[in-house]
Amino acid sequence: MKFFFPLLLIVILSACLDAPDCLRVASSYVNVSFKTLKPNSIKYNDTTIYIDSIIVRGSIAEKKFKFYEGVKVAKVSVPVNSQKNTSTFLFYRGKDKNKITIIDSLEVSYNIQKIIINPKCPSFAFYSNLAITLSTFPNNVLINSTLGTNSPTNIEIRF
Repeated sequence: MKFFFPLLLIVILSACLDAPDCLRVASSYVNVSFKTLKPNSIKYNDTTIYIDSIIVRGSIAEKKFKFYEGVKVAKVSVPVNSQKNTSTFLFYRGKDKNKITIIDSLEVSYNIQKIIINPKCPSFAFYSNLAITLSTFPNNVLINSTLGTNSPTNIEIRF
């Protein structure tokens, strides 16, 4: 009896080995961090800004969804338009929820490649060569040009 449970566990775990590995490391989200210059330094620190909303222009979701409504954030993740190789994000922001004073835009371009890891898995989109093509923010830095689950920041917006 004391060998029954370990044996049962081995049988259950080995059954999972027959399934293909469909693990996805790609992401369709751009990770944007907000930074300010530390006083008397050349180092940038995380900062929070008030976001009334973020809209992804030209996407199917543009008329249905607003992202990050009414929050203070130091980092946001916004979805790219999977139907095009460019996306434009509109950031409605201000000092607090009562004063929306600034509308900034950030446009990015990227390559889309459809990849099949295993014939038994569905294909997925892999986004690479991210570039900032237009921005009304004062200072932008591209940190990582590949969208992925292991990429904490793609773009830093510095104030």
